[in-house]
Amino acid sequence: MSLNNKKQISAASWLTNKYIVKPDSNSPQATEADIVHETSSHKLINQPMINFFGRKSKSSAIIMAISALIALITIYFFVSPYLVRVRIGQVNLVGSRSYSQYQKILSKEASAYLLKVVYSENKIKKYSLSTIGLSVNYPETIKNLNSVSFNLVNRLQPWKQNNLDIAFTSNTKVIANFNKLYLTQVILPPVNANIALSGGQVVLSNSSVGKEYGVSGGIDSVIQSAKKLSPNPIKLKVIAINPPITTQQLSAQEPVLNSILSQRVVLSIAGSSVVASADQVGSWINVSVSTKTGKLVIAVDPEGIKNYIDSVAQRYTRPSKDQLVLVGSDGTNTVIQSGQNGISVTDESRAIKTISDEILSGKGVNAAISVSESPFGTVTTQTYPKWIEVNVTTKRMYVYENANLVNTFLVSAGKPSTPTPIGVFKIFSKYAVQTMVGADYVQPNVPWINYFKSGGYAIHGNYWRPPDWFGNINSSHGCVGLQVSDAEWVYNWAPIGTPIVIHG
Repeated sequence: MSLNNKKQISAASWLTNKYIVKPDSNSPQATEADIVHETSSHKLINQPMINFFGRKSKSSAIIMAISALIALITIYFFVSPYLVRVRIGQVNLVGSRSYSQYQKILSKEASAYLLKVVYSENKIKKYSLSTIGLSVNYPETIKNLNSVSFNLVNRLQPWKQNNLDIAFTSNTKVIANFNKLYLTQVILPPVNANIALSGGQVVLSNSSVGKEYGVSGGIDSVIQSAKKLSPNPIKLKVIAINPPITTQQLSAQEPVLNSILSQRVVLSIAGSSVVASADQVGSWINVSVSTKTGKLVIAVDPEGIKNYIDSVAQRYTRPSKDQLVLVGSDGTNTVIQSGQNGISVTDESRAIKTISDEILSGKGVNAAISVSESPFGTVTTQTYPKWIEVNVTTKRMYVYENANLVNTFLVSAGKPSTPTPIGVFKIFSKYAVQTMVGADYVQPNVPWINYFKSGGYAIHGNYWRPPDWFGNINSSHGCVGLQVSDAEWVYNWAPIGTPIVIHG
């Protein structure tokens, strides 16, 4: 094959982008048939033809399509908030609005809205949002509206209907009053369980469920309906009212009280031991139930413990009895009543504290009190044709004519916080009956009054205390009280000017 032929073939191969042939090195002169044969025995290299004009056109089309898509997405991104659908009350909105436009729409809807309540016998009443205690919170509601409009999911679903609740500012007092007056009609009130101590035992009374016309879900369901500005009426129906304090709640706490009552409480006095009964222990305990938690509130009454100790101490103690000496007109002294030393409790307050501190543990209490002898005093007074002696400690009254004892009465004098004055006084006014008034009391129709000191201090009849208080308990605001029949005797016997000697 000539050199020119080889060049022609090579050129033809390059131009047609078909074959490149590697000649056999051992055949310097190759024929055209040899070349054909060589192409079948050598590796052919495929060289694709480059079409610059076609590739450029296709790339431009793709770029233009992508640019158009990006433009469409960008335009939709800005336009889509105006395609989102939102429902507020009875108004359907399409697209975002300005703050003032939203406020105007909300104000109109809220002003027009009336909550419908269906009562018994299908009576319907309507109430505005302000009557319920609700007012539109415009900033919060409009913020929520914008959140719905600009939410990406909503913007991708412009056909979707979005329902929005209105945000309210609540007046809790008005809401509570509205619920009480307009949404609640009690048919049968519930009864709370109760627990008490009586006769040394725990007494538990059962609770019971009540009934009322009310709303299922209570006031919260009404507020939720108002947030949606729902036109659907709310119908009152009979619902059960559970008592705040149930039998089950209190019965679970009953063992605590039983342990307090059943424990052994021992009071040691003057070498003797006295065991308090369960009834006595129960009288020292005040029990109530918290309406908020249903828990027992147990408190100790120190005054009840003191009264118990005083009653026990009476067997082992006695008040001192003053010696009464009359001074005659000639200066001589005559003892008309001999004195007697008393026996009194010396550490009662410590025993009260011990019992108060330990009684609620239910593990038993041992308290000791000591007694000691107290010397009698001497009261010296002149002799009078008629005169009265009152010992506020022994709670006794003695009536004399000169040195002769005419009568003796039991009295109830001033209590420790309002004691009867000590000294020598005279009766200055008398009333058969009168309403007595003090700083913290009004006592009508007090009989047989003998005033002996300004400020309202008198000897009088006392009809409002039981008979066993006289001679045992001082209970007045400072007066000397007698049983009514005894007071009448003194009133008729003692004229104005009768001296009264009061001591302790």
